[in-house]
Amino acid sequence: MKEGTTSGGDLLVQIKPDNYQATRDYFRGQYQSSLRTKTWRRARWIRRKPNTNAISNCSSTGWFGFVFLDVKTTYEVANCSLRRRRTTVDQAKYGLDNANADLKKTTILSPIDGTCAVEIAIGDSACWARHSIWALEIMTVAEPE
Repeated sequence: MKEGTTSGGDLLVQIKPDNYQATRDYFRGQYQSSLRTKTWRRARWIRRKPNTNAISNCSSTGWFGFVFLDVKTTYEVANCSLRRRRTTVDQAKYGLDNANADLKKTTILSPIDGTCAVEIAIGDSACWARHSIWALEIMTVAEPE
């Protein structure tokens, strides 16, 4: 970016987004995978839902009691698995949202019309420092693609 005037919306700095895109793609895959698994577990949960009316008509003692407990336990395990999968979907969605937010930060646009008093060249570093001797490098300006 050269010294001079700038208009609102002009590109000021673009950080190479490769790592951010890879992170976003990873979380997008995690999110899609967890949605598919959640759908599969929901179908399994529905299939294992006991017919309580039919079972309650049977005697709760003897063989039917064991069948009822077995069906009920299988259903409860499937229900817990489905709830856990919902949490996994939420976690993947959170990761994807954060990755998308980070990716948006790789492009810095001028918020308003104004004057740029500093010339920035490829290879220059953006630093944070209280004293010019001790500086923490935040990023290095790369050549735009």
